[in-house]
Order: sequence, then structure tokens, then C-alpha cells
Amino acid sequence: MSANLVETFSEALKTAGYHAELQHITPLVPEASARRYFRLHLADGQTIAGVNEEPASAAVNMPNVIAVQKFLTAGNVAVPQIFSTSIADGIMLQQDLGDMSLNQLLKDQPDKADLYYQDAILHMLQWQRLTDDGKCPAFGLSFDVTKLMFEFDFFI
Repeated sequence: MSANLVETFSEALKTAGYHAELQHITPLVPEASARRYFRLHLADGQTIAGVNEEPASAAVNMPNVIAVQKFLTAGNVAVPQIFSTSIADGIMLQQDLGDMSLNQLLKDQPDKADLYYQDAILHMLQWQRLTDDGKCPAFGLSFDVTKLMFEFDFFI
């Protein structure tokens, strides 16, 4: 872990109003993007998800992430809270929802599979019923040839 990243996250936490010292950072599973995710462990026992990406891509991506998060929150969809964003530094602090995936939950509690699947489907239906508010960038995106080629190039 670079000292610069620790310093950057420590500064972001102070700016966001967290007074507990950053004790250590744990890298989380890499995403299929230019973003890197970390679990920030604070001295008071709290954990916060830290996002880091290059400022140039953050200038494009982070405003979209914020807009979609606000849109989903307004539609009563449960999404991680965003505590702080510094686009210039490529840093975002989000609510840490832990490591439990639906897949692991189903393995641990197979007797409740129907309940978990029904809950997941109800959440998806809730998302699908949301209508375009004119502000959410997701309604203007499509998986066209240009986007497909971008994804292929990024993968390579």
C-alpha cells in the first residue's frame, strides 16, 4: 500500500468529518473498471469503503456515480451512502456494506433461498419501475457498438 494512498485517504476522511485515525487499508476485490476499492479501517472500529481512480477518469465517472446514487436513493432503492467525493484527487468515501454476497448467503442458508431470491427480484422490480427524472445519466446510456468496442479495448 503506497504511503501516498494512505495520506490521501486520511485527508479525505478528515475533510468528511471523521476524527478517528485511519489504522490500515485492505484492498477489496478488483472491479472491471479503472476504479480500485479499499476497506478503510478506522481506530474507532468503523470501516468505510474507499474508492480510488485516476483524476482524469474520475472527472467523467464520479459525477455519473453520484447522479445515479442520488436517483436511486430518491426512488427508495437501497444503495451505499456516499460520504465524500474529491474528483480532483479521484477519491470517494462510501458506506461499507461488508463482504457477504448473495451467492455466499445462499450457500450458508440454503433453506432461505426462496426468501432471498424473492427479495432480490422485488428490488429489481423496484429499480425497473423508476422513471427518467431528466437528471440520471443512466437513461442516456446504451450498449451500442461504440460502448462495446470501448469495453473490449479496456479488457485488453
